[in-house]
Amino acid sequence: MLDANNVYTQFPVGRRVFILLKGMMLGDYGGTIQIGIDSSRSNDGRFLNLEGIPQALFDQYIVKGSFNNVVAPKMVKPADFTKTINDPLLSTLVKINNAEFRDADINKTYADPSTNVSAVNFTVNTCDKQSIVLRNSSYARFAGLNVPDGNGVLTGIPSIFNGTMQLFVRDTADVQFTGTRCNGQTAVPVQKRLQN
Repeated sequence: MLDANNVYTQFPVGRRVFILLKGMMLGDYGGTIQIGIDSSRSNDGRFLNLEGIPQALFDQYIVKGSFNNVVAPKMVKPADFTKTINDPLLSTLVKINNAEFRDADINKTYADPSTNVSAVNFTVNTCDKQSIVLRNSSYARFAGLNVPDGNGVLTGIPSIFNGTMQLFVRDTADVQFTGTRCNGQTAVPVQKRLQN
């Protein structure tokens, strides 16, 4: 867990990192293992809450390695996730083929740019009738952009929250939905949909 913004400037895709674990703690956030520092109990005393590493302490816990390492996503299907805390696919880069937003969602934005809600969930379906939740932060730079109405490849990082599998995208380049939908409908580019 990192307590900072714009960390991609220090840790771009393809940079190898090493984590120094001395002084850190493991935690379980709704079924996903997290590493953080310090901790406090929830008001009712039932949950231990980890804190993110403050940016001023990054160098104490994170060693920056080499650049330009190839990060190849693993091809998966939504049914491959076990929905358990020890699922080896959690927190790894994965890719799902033949994915699309539901018909009811294709005129919506990725999230709520007014940040009235911190994140928005979408159900993404595949042509073989499997599904996964796509969770997008309302603080993302792309929150106000319309989702695409085609079918294609979805790349993201899976986590689990209270038994629900979720996928997080890094940016809109992870949502390559430009092909024909499962029902045969041809995709219309977002710009053209907004003009009509």
